[in-house]
Amino acid sequence: MSRNVKMARRLLSGLKPLVPRLEKICADGAYGGEPLAEWCRDEGGRELEVVGRDREASGFRVEQKRWIFERTFGRLGMSRRLAKELQARGPDRRDAHRG
Repeated sequence: MSRNVKMARRLLSGLKPLVPRLEKICADGAYGGEPLAEWCRDEGGRELEVVGRDREASGFRVEQKRWIFERTFGRLGMSRRLAKELQARGPDRRDAHRG
């Protein structure tokens, strides 16, 4: 079982009390495969729809529902608290005043 699938199970296992009406989960191609889809059906009665990229397509193509993932991760990337670059900037700002 891949790390993506393990983390997806961990995340989805806590969703039922928070979002009881959720029936369908859309996931990126990295979460594809029958084991996760079967787990979603057994654990929460939810359908897992994997939205993958067409491997035979060349160049840019708009994929159905793929824009949802791209938009979401684009917005998350703009969040200052989630920006990876802040962690790799160098010395901590608290150390800057110590000269």
